[in-house]
Amino acid sequence: QQAWVRGEGHRLFDSDGHSYLDFANGIAVTSLGHAHPRVNAAIHAQVDRLIGPMAAMGYAESTVRLARELAATLPAPIDSIFFMNSGSMACRSAP
Repeated sequence: QQAWVRGEGHRLFDSDGHSYLDFANGIAVTSLGHAHPRVNAAIHAQVDRLIGPMAAMGYAESTVRLARELAATLPAPIDSIFFMNSGSMACRSAP
């Protein structure tokens, strides 16, 4: 039985060494590809500091910084940012 063993860019490689264009993986792979060097570096830097803080108890400094940057960029009257896990969660949460 062949299995996926690695990804590079927008390609997947199986245990038999065959390469496939990856049409099925998640959001990050779709836009950035597998093993993007800058993304990998950012992930490793974050893991060294903190993994997955609970938003109900506070936010990671990087999340607060991104929210401030977004709020400063968006037009008035948008001045608040609330991060959700998915678009469907955001739609269900809208007033």
